[in-house]
Amino acid sequence: MDTVVATVAVSPDPLPFFRKQTIFLTGGTGCLGGCILYKLAMKLDTAKIYALVRGSPERGISQLKDIMPNQTGDILATKKVQFVVGDITKKNFGIDPAVLTEMARTVTVVIHSAASISLMSPQQECVQNNCLPVLELATLASSFRKLSKFVFVSTAYVNHHLPNGVVEEKIYPAGDAEKLLSQIMKTGAVLQLTYYTRHGSCPGSNYVQRYMEAPDSGIFHVSSLHPTGTNIFDEVPVDIAANVILLHIMEGTTGVIHAGAGSYVRRTLAQLHQDIIDHFPRKSGSRCPEFRYLSDKRVAQGRYAEFLKIFGRDWYFSSAASQKFVALEGPLSIALGDHDAGKFMSERTRRLGDDVVRCRSSEVSAKL
Repeated sequence: MDTVVATVAVSPDPLPFFRKQTIFLTGGTGCLGGCILYKLAMKLDTAKIYALVRGSPERGISQLKDIMPNQTGDILATKKVQFVVGDITKKNFGIDPAVLTEMARTVTVVIHSAASISLMSPQQECVQNNCLPVLELATLASSFRKLSKFVFVSTAYVNHHLPNGVVEEKIYPAGDAEKLLSQIMKTGAVLQLTYYTRHGSCPGSNYVQRYMEAPDSGIFHVSSLHPTGTNIFDEVPVDIAANVILLHIMEGTTGVIHAGAGSYVRRTLAQLHQDIIDHFPRKSGSRCPEFRYLSDKRVAQGRYAEFLKIFGRDWYFSSAASQKFVALEGPLSIALGDHDAGKFMSERTRRLGDDVVRCRSSEVSAKL
């Protein structure tokens, strides 16, 4: 997860800071955004949260219940959340002018975590859902008279054009951005890019479950530096990512920060695959996979590896900016204590395997 925070010192208690904040949050019914919304309303006593939703407040609440069925009622009971109907692809996000006037008068922090992560969408549509809304929100936020912080949450894999190695917390220019945007938005032939798929479109859990349902050859192209799959698979629990973002908002960090495995535990691709082998549902009817890691690109890799080429890359995302928070306690703590990351991830894989078996059993029952 890659986050850009635009503007004092760290306080051990975040409550005094957030009690003074009125926050405009997009993506609040998604996985990360929903977690941020929960923490703002339930843990940080934030003064007010404007949460952008599509269609209607009722639809937003329904989506929130889908991802947090046990917490939605408590969030609503705080009376701190105002659902704002809008659309990130429209001018001023399609927000009612009267509501927008009130937001311009009161909002102090903007957190933009809304995005479309579909790999099946046309390139122009992806740009319209992910790039252009940021520019529109920046223009919109410039009218917020009390605004002190603007946060844009993106995938750390926007740096997929970089070679293998350490990725620092900074902006890496990727050429003429305006020209590239103009080329993409023109009607015509598909623009040929040698980039890699967006991280988050098939998160770890989704990949694990899909692989258990329909294994492939298990062949992955990897760096010659890590020929046994010991490259980092950068995965982090959503509450850790949310806490890192909120901590940097409180401190007033500017620039890029990585809310990733560096603030949790760095595990390898091979460790993820070992979890799949250990918990592969033998009753699912599929064979237990055998994973192979090859630096010889002449051998075709499996369909999942081909689709998710970042899995074979060897990036090490720095988390230096967040190291000062590791001993911090309280509602935004990222300290692990006695938490066992390996056991936690292994249990996640076991549950996904059980889900595969249940789905297969349901399919068989439906056919009988």
